[in-house]
Amino acid sequence: RYDSGDLVINGISTRKYSDRDWDSYRNHSVGFVFQSYNLIPHQTVLQNVELALTLSGVNKSERKARATKALQDVGLGDQLNKKPGEMSGGQMQRVAIARALVNNPDIILADEPTGALDTETSVQIMELLKEKHDPEKSLQIISLTQGDSGDNAKMCQCENCKKIDDENGSHAGTMITFVNRIAREVKAAGYDNVAIDTFAYRYTRKAPLKVVPEDNVIVRLCTIECCFSHALDDESCEENVALMA
Repeated sequence: RYDSGDLVINGISTRKYSDRDWDSYRNHSVGFVFQSYNLIPHQTVLQNVELALTLSGVNKSERKARATKALQDVGLGDQLNKKPGEMSGGQMQRVAIARALVNNPDIILADEPTGALDTETSVQIMELLKEKHDPEKSLQIISLTQGDSGDNAKMCQCENCKKIDDENGSHAGTMITFVNRIAREVKAAGYDNVAIDTFAYRYTRKAPLKVVPEDNVIVRLCTIECCFSHALDDESCEENVALMA
C-alpha cells in the first residue's frame, strides 16, 4: 500500500481500495506467469487453469469452456486431465501461461515465460502474447535483466566478451547495446507504446560511458529492490548517488 499521492487505474482512484478491492483487481486485470509455475499439484491441468476464472466469479460451464480453449491455444488440448507431476517442465510452463491468459487480462506479468520451452513452442507462446498486445492501450514495458550475484561471478570474462565490453566502455555498455537492438526492432515493428526496461549496475559499478540508450529504453542503475522504490535522480538513495557520481 502507498502512504502518499494517488494511483489511478482506468480513471479510478485506488486511494481507498481495501484488500478485497486489490484482490478483485488482480483477479480480473492481471495475469501472472511465474518462473516456478506455481501449479496446484493435486489438481488437473484443466482445474489449475479454471481456478483463475473461479476467483473471478465465472460460472462453471463457461470456466470449463474458456480453460479448455486456453489450453488448446498453448498446445495442451489433449492433456486436460493430467496432473502437473505427470508433465514436463515445458508443459507445466504452458499450463501457467494458459492460466495467465484465460482471463484476458489488461496486464501480463511474465517472468521468462519461454525459458523452459523449445524453440517452436516459444514462438507459439510469443505469438499468443503478441495477440494480447493492444496498440491503443497506454505504455507497456518489457523488462530485460541479467543475473547479478554481487561479485561479477555471472559476468562472462572470455576474451571476446572483454573486447566487446572495452568497445562499449563497460559491461553495462554492452548490456545497453544489446537492449538497444531489441528496442529498435520493437519500434520498427510499430509498437510505439512499448518501452524496454533494463538494469546496468553491479557489473562495473558505473553507468554506460560510450553507449546512449534509445528513446524507448529505460535504464536503472542500482539494485532492483531499490530502483522500483524511487526516481533515478532521487539523491536520498546513497547507492544511486554513488553510481551516478
